[in-house]
Amino acid sequence: MRRVYSDNERVQALAALALNRGNIKATARHLGIPHPTLTLWRNRAEADRQAGPPPATDYGALYGEAQEWALDRLRTLIPTATTIRDLALVAAIAADRHLDYAEGRRGMRGGR
Repeated sequence: MRRVYSDNERVQALAALALNRGNIKATARHLGIPHPTLTLWRNRAEADRQAGPPPATDYGALYGEAQEWALDRLRTLIPTATTIRDLALVAAIAADRHLDYAEGRRGMRGGR
């Protein structure tokens, strides 16, 4: 029956591997983990390090796009709309939020 290892066990095994200067067989023997398993974990960790962190979401750009959309929509509705106020309000809110993120106003943090 295959053993299922926790994330914590994998992290501890990779830390032990680093302390053993990459000696997979000695580390695996000491921890009681099959060396192919430890090799797989090391290779995956190395691939993750090379891939780097996931790209950050540019909320300023997203709000800028929303502002542009609202303004474009406002321009098309001006000749025929009777309730431009609501769309103008959306454009104003989008502009305000865009500046919040782009300029870091009001203590806004990326990701919120």
